Amino acid sequence: MQQDENDDLGEIKCDFSGVVATAEEVALIDPADDIGLPPGWLAVTVTRRVPNPAYATLQTAKAVRQAGLEAQLPSDMPEADRSTMLRVFAVDVEAHYKALDGDPAYAPTLEESEVKIIAPPHRVEGGALDGVVDALINTFGFQRRLVQPKKRKRAPGAGAAQG
Repeated sequence: MQQDENDDLGEIKCDFSGVVATAEEVALIDPADDIGLPPGWLAVTVTRRVPNPAYATLQTAKAVRQAGLEAQLPSDMPEADRSTMLRVFAVDVEAHYKALDGDPAYAPTLEESEVKIIAPPHRVEGGALDGVVDALINTFGFQRRLVQPKKRKRAPGAGAAQG
């Protein structure tokens, strides 16, 4: 639920149109609903993962440190000793950066997440949200009846004069 900075009541407001849920709509919120939206309103959450540049920098720092240590080895060092020293250097590099490896700021990926609240299309003048809601419904396979109540058709002969 979106809350305006100056609104302590936590009004429900459409992120696209600015329409605010009416008191009648708010009264219809199911107390067991963990999302807390009136019927017909949508909450769309988009989450994406992106590569973390800090992680890439950390990996570069490790490689540079490892290369610097390896460069100190004499070129005429016996292969068995060289192999041992390379393992020692690898342990040294891992120990040196251990604290950063566990820091979430240096995780391989970052996660961004946004929740957008969308009013029922019939609440927005000029049909401005019809395309947005239709695109979401079509993209994600929701049925329109789950988002906006269908208009009821009259039964044949209903409302006609009997004669």
